[in-house]
Amino acid sequence: MSKSTLQISGRLVIAADAPMEAEYALFDPEEIELRASEPGRIYEVGYATDVSQALQRLEALGVTPELARRCAGAMHPAVAMAYAKGAARTVAKQLSAKELFEANTYESETKRYVGTFVDTEALAQDLELPNARLIVHALYLSLLLEEAGPEDPVHLATEEYTRSRRAGERTHRRVRFEGAAELPERIRELSTKELVKHGGLTRAALTQLLQSRAEAARDVEECDRLGALLRTAETREAPTKGPLASPELWMLEMDLRDEKAGDVDRRIDAFERALGRTPGSTYLRLRNGLELSTPETIVPLAEKIAALALTMTDFSELWLLAAKAWIKANDPKRALPFAKDLVNALNIDEEIRERAEAIVAECQELPPGPSVPPIRSSMPTRQAMSSNPPDRVSLPPASQVPTRDLSHFAEEARKFASRELVAARSPLRDPRSERPERILDNAARSSFPPPTGDPVKGASRPPYQVETGPIVFPDSPIPGRMGELVANLSLPEGVAARPVSPDERPSSALEARVLFTLLSRELADQYNRELGIVLRTNLEGVEAIQSVLFERYPDHSLRGVEDLHDALRHGAFLSEVIARTLDGTWDNIESTDIGDWSMVLPPNLRVWPFGRVLRLIAKGHKERDLVSYYLELTTLRSRA
Repeated sequence: MSKSTLQISGRLVIAADAPMEAEYALFDPEEIELRASEPGRIYEVGYATDVSQALQRLEALGVTPELARRCAGAMHPAVAMAYAKGAARTVAKQLSAKELFEANTYESETKRYVGTFVDTEALAQDLELPNARLIVHALYLSLLLEEAGPEDPVHLATEEYTRSRRAGERTHRRVRFEGAAELPERIRELSTKELVKHGGLTRAALTQLLQSRAEAARDVEECDRLGALLRTAETREAPTKGPLASPELWMLEMDLRDEKAGDVDRRIDAFERALGRTPGSTYLRLRNGLELSTPETIVPLAEKIAALALTMTDFSELWLLAAKAWIKANDPKRALPFAKDLVNALNIDEEIRERAEAIVAECQELPPGPSVPPIRSSMPTRQAMSSNPPDRVSLPPASQVPTRDLSHFAEEARKFASRELVAARSPLRDPRSERPERILDNAARSSFPPPTGDPVKGASRPPYQVETGPIVFPDSPIPGRMGELVANLSLPEGVAARPVSPDERPSSALEARVLFTLLSRELADQYNRELGIVLRTNLEGVEAIQSVLFERYPDHSLRGVEDLHDALRHGAFLSEVIARTLDGTWDNIESTDIGDWSMVLPPNLRVWPFGRVLRLIAKGHKERDLVSYYLELTTLRSRA
């Protein structure tokens, strides 16, 4: 039974098993209600006022309904999307101010107000204001009070709590909302925050909640608004880009989901006759084939789907299909990596995430399938790797170290992609490709100062090389940590930030770390300012720069010093990710060609970060991408 409840106009607003906090701002200590349980024992049973008085007290503390609406305006759309809980992200843009700040549960142990649609606690923490969580909840209370009549009663019941306390004890505490006026501006500053998964609300729970509220709504306009929210929550929004952006393919995808599709092959054939074979049509053909598969055909089909998924890291529907295929093949061990990557992936539809979570739960209940080599995915995820690799690992002999992707599907994936897909992922055309000057043609140059001579050789370096004999690794001058904000990367103790140029040449490993840290900061600032991307030292950061490089250099050429400097900043970022997450150390920076500059990873692995970036630019999609390269290094580094 709740020990503390707040009612406005006789309607229960919030309940808790201990006294709340922000609610006391509505009452004066003198509005206490007392009761005698026995002669000489008088105890508090609550506080009572009216709506008009409560609103005046909130206004005196700086919180008004108008401020709440201004804060809600500042949240739309980016901040509302970033802090929406689970499936609520689908309707975040349409939520009212009251729904954005709604929190009808108070956890007494953690002193948290639990938001219904938005993670209000996470929002309050990021606002960095004293008592921000109380101010955010007070905004919700002010909007509730505004809807009621000025003389309607407001009652805070505490009898169940104080009955077991000593006589005369009072629960009322004074509340302050310092800095409440700054809230709209503080919220706007969060609009560049990267999207973070805030769970706790499934699509089924969201639709049930909206359905019950629509049925209980007394106002026709409010009923219509909730009905629109319900339709949005029930219907997946058609994508505007990607393999399923075509209306014909999306309609077929929805029909397959709802088991309403008829004559699927005919519809796909008609689409491919008009527009050719695409990744989307290939996916739908495979999906329909999975429905019709038999025990004899399911394993080869699952292998084909998995191979295709590994070549298309941003096709979440295909990854879900791969997981479902291995489940149907009774091989949960192979299904689990695909499903887990979807659960942790950024910015995917909540319906896909929920289905992936169901597969993860199913895989954990099923007996393991036959032993197979692990799948190493390149799906960009928030928690793809452990935060601190081991200090020392033992690698297998060089003859046993794979030189390509560790997945046993890799070769089949390349064959299948080239054989089955007519329309591969094509990078966007960059305006700079119309400029006449060229530094190189399908190769990359680099040197210090910027080049005027022959192309460099660093772009032809291998992905990595296993050295013979032990390597001595000095302590890193900069502590490493997974997921650091690149814009705020730390420097060695005692070293101050300074203006830098990509033309600078370091003379030692320490100077290299300082220079590349500062260049990485510049790159992160540019990404945040121009692209709205927040770079971190993790797999997502590598995925982000890879996508930008594909789009920025569609003809695989550097066309001037500006482009070379851009490539240098990207190489500096990759080198810092390797140094900070894989314990990489600079070993050779003597060459005039930066592509030849090498790092070593414990215990005996040599890599060329700048060479990898230059090679990606020169080769484009023909080259192994940086995500799979980084995953492979991570696997080799953490094998111990």
